[in-house]
Amino acid sequence: MPAAPTPQPDAAPPAPPMFRILNRWSDAAQFECELSGEVSTQHFSLRLGFAVRKAISAQVSLIGARLDGASLDGASLIGARLVGARLDGASLIGARLDGASLIGARLDGARLVGARLDGASLVGARLDGASLVGARLVGARLVGASLKDVQIRHDVKIQRAPLVLSGLDYPVVVFDEHMQIGCEFHTLADWTNFDDRRITQMDGRNSLRFWTAHRTGLLAFAAGDKRGLAPIADAATESVSAESVS
Repeated sequence: MPAAPTPQPDAAPPAPPMFRILNRWSDAAQFECELSGEVSTQHFSLRLGFAVRKAISAQVSLIGARLDGASLDGASLIGARLVGARLDGASLIGARLDGASLIGARLDGARLVGARLDGASLVGARLDGASLVGARLVGARLVGASLKDVQIRHDVKIQRAPLVLSGLDYPVVVFDEHMQIGCEFHTLADWTNFDDRRITQMDGRNSLRFWTAHRTGLLAFAAGDKRGLAPIADAATESVSAESVS
């Protein structure tokens, strides 16, 4: 009678696939993580985005990381260290980048629609061709940043870094031909010509009080940097606390 076959031990399950985030200059691995079975079969952009989230969660520095095309929609990247990182073509729709350090980073063509960049440092960063429609820039630092052909509204593009003003009752951002105060976005020419009735329609007495106090200074500030067609409306010029990010 033939002997019964010897039972073979169960084969070890295959090791989960790993993913590496590389440095843009040295190609050295900066972070490595396991990919779940579902993520491992997805497009590279989604796998990269998964790894970035893991790295940020672990408080790993991604200075100089190669993150082109990463899918990071809705990601929480608050306070992330992304100095010199390359995020060309990355999708950051609705992402939280409050307080992130993006000094010298590249975000050409990145989609930052609805992203929050409050207090982020983008000094010397490059965002040429990026979309910033609906993005928040309160307190963002953009000194020396390049923002050529950046979409800020569906029908408005800018060629220069905006001027971000802090310390006022409403956040103020001055663009090439427009100024946004709070949620009110209008051309500088329109701001110049608005009467008290129109200003009151925005936020009642609060907006009228604000505009009465700061109209001259804001328009002078915009005109001084050759923004739009804003004239220096009055002889007196107010002092406006602002950070120029041109």
